[in-house]
Amino acid sequence: MAGAGLVTLRNGRVIGAGIAREFPETVYFEPDWQQLKNTIKESFPGDRVSVRSSSDDLKKHILYLEGPQSPSGEFLFLDLNSMDAKTIGFQYPAVKAANVVPARWVIYSARDGTQIPAYITMPAANPNGKNLAANVMPHGGPRARDFGDFDWFSQSLANAGYVVIQPQFRGSAGFGLEWDEAGAKQWGKLMQDDVSDAVKYAVAQGIIDPKRVCILGWSYGGYAAGAGATLTPDLYRCVVAGAGVFDLVEMLRYVDAPGARDVDTSVLYWKYYIGNPETDRAGVEAVSPSKQVANVKAPILLIHGRLDTTVPIKQSEIMRDALQAAGKVHEYVVLEQEDHYMSFPQTRTRTIQAMRDFLVKHNPP
Repeated sequence: MAGAGLVTLRNGRVIGAGIAREFPETVYFEPDWQQLKNTIKESFPGDRVSVRSSSDDLKKHILYLEGPQSPSGEFLFLDLNSMDAKTIGFQYPAVKAANVVPARWVIYSARDGTQIPAYITMPAANPNGKNLAANVMPHGGPRARDFGDFDWFSQSLANAGYVVIQPQFRGSAGFGLEWDEAGAKQWGKLMQDDVSDAVKYAVAQGIIDPKRVCILGWSYGGYAAGAGATLTPDLYRCVVAGAGVFDLVEMLRYVDAPGARDVDTSVLYWKYYIGNPETDRAGVEAVSPSKQVANVKAPILLIHGRLDTTVPIKQSEIMRDALQAAGKVHEYVVLEQEDHYMSFPQTRTRTIQAMRDFLVKHNPP
């Protein structure tokens, strides 16, 4: 079984590790297992294959496939004695293969010359199109990353007719410690520049229309969407910010309050990566979207779960009130029984519908 990046047998012996380069894969330390992996890959060319369970003699396996041949996530029972493979289920049984577009790995140059990785997903109905409407979608975290595997958020947009760009900006995890540390105190600065430069790259490649680009994201991605609206207001036609952080000083106060969860690590993390308002309040507020709403030009959709304890709904309420006071066009959706992690299918569906309705209204594909 896999856990914390390691692949172990039932007796606890470590036989491999999960890694992510362009796409996730498993590297095995033991020759028998590596040979098994090679044999399986030969049988399913193009798909990413992981072994979920195996018999002791390594002749029978439960596999999980994802890729061009198995876009909705397919579970197989494989018997190497007979070389017989049988489908036993799907991760997303309602998702049809024809509706899934594989993400493409690209590298673009940031304004300082740094090479930044990104995923681009083209519209399902127009995979070779040019000058298309687009959404740039920075991931949450920010010490996280995208993996290029099935992503219901990006696929819903691709099926609505949009290009989706997912930059792995500096500060993302999984690209080495130096890359990770490059995001320290760069919220709204270097990290945001990397997101903006992904848009410029796609424009230069002729993929997207510079006048038809929106930005959207969840959690840190929601912050980045708000920062895009306030710090680079001419770049985006509309903005969707889910569970975002909009007042960084207030967020630091929240994690530092008595009884806050994971206080010791959380406060240190936020102050190290965002900044310390006790010593640089002006600097922190300069990159807080709620403090910069006067710059907003694009309509904004805010979405937040009422039960969110990671980023409290107060953050979106602060942003809503600031937008309203400034007379800016905005919409606000509250997911009453939802937390930070979009845990329920019905709220995922509602979020996708609200997001797509908003995008079609303000940036039709």
